[in-house]
Amino acid sequence: MDSMKRNGLLAGLVFAAWQYIVFFTGINKTDFGSFSIFVPIPVYIVCLFMAIRAKRAELGGFMEFADGLKTGLGASAITAIVYSISKYIYARWVNLNWIAEYTNVQNPDSQLYTPFRVSLVALAGILFMGGIISIILAATMRKKQPTHTV
Repeated sequence: MDSMKRNGLLAGLVFAAWQYIVFFTGINKTDFGSFSIFVPIPVYIVCLFMAIRAKRAELGGFMEFADGLKTGLGASAITAIVYSISKYIYARWVNLNWIAEYTNVQNPDSQLYTPFRVSLVALAGILFMGGIISIILAATMRKKQPTHTV
């Protein structure tokens, strides 16, 4: 498994595991609960960094911006898919009252907030965040191959 897939999967599993840790330990019922979603983000950044760094090493130490961006977006897509599936399972079968608690609505069958839509929002959010992080990392980690003029 190449570095992009491995790091994307790792970040997705960290996001998913953290979601379940928050629920099963009751952190979501504390004051810290609303901020707990930010805890796995440093791991996400490190995973994207490692994927882009591995791509640069694979290319002989030199990397164009586009190569780094493609690698970061690929890892972000894998992370987003894993987390989105986890979010759907969480909202559909693990914590049935989550949507009602989250939206302060007593009707969890509301058409606006369904497990599928919540998972799609999670997918879009992770992809958007990964895109921004990938742009920053690809721009800072690019290294052009020196050109020799005669």
